[in-house]
Amino acid sequence: MVLLGFAIAGVGLGGDFCESLRAALTDVAAVAPVAMLGHLQGRVLLRETGGGKLRRVEAGHALALDAALISGDATRYEVRPTEGGGLWRVGRRAVFSLQAAGAARLWAGTAFVHVPAAAEWRVESRRSVVLLPEGSWLVQAGDNQGLKVVCLDGSAPLRGLGLPGTPSASSAATVKLRPGELAFLQPAVRRLVLR
Repeated sequence: MVLLGFAIAGVGLGGDFCESLRAALTDVAAVAPVAMLGHLQGRVLLRETGGGKLRRVEAGHALALDAALISGDATRYEVRPTEGGGLWRVGRRAVFSLQAAGAARLWAGTAFVHVPAAAEWRVESRRSVVLLPEGSWLVQAGDNQGLKVVCLDGSAPLRGLGLPGTPSASSAATVKLRPGELAFLQPAVRRLVLR
């Protein structure tokens, strides 16, 4: 920060230095945490964005986009976005990666998702994408790479978008679930099946 003060005041620092400093500060902002790891029980491993070794993390750890969290047999943890409210609670044997405050990849395991008012959150499995409206939901990544969704408390319809990377919200399959109802989003298709 002292260097930044000198750069702004123009105390003999060249323009190239100022541009380098500005670029470095922009890079720091780009990796700013989007969520915090809340309550944690058991062992959670983290693989930072871009790969690297797995390392154990504790409650209070700041999470950047695309960081993968892996939980073991007796593990449960909470992810709290830094802005906008809401909550992800992830269970045992899960592989979870936050894409934005309201978007995540769930490749294995189960998550409780509390979507704040007037929001819609996105959950991807390996071959399915679902948009969850405000309310409380249970989402499980299925062995077939689809998603199971249980409504706990919500009134708006959820939307299934098909394959990750190619979804179109305009052609989404929609279904309105009442509390306690279950829907399957089959892999790679825009079809929700009620059970």
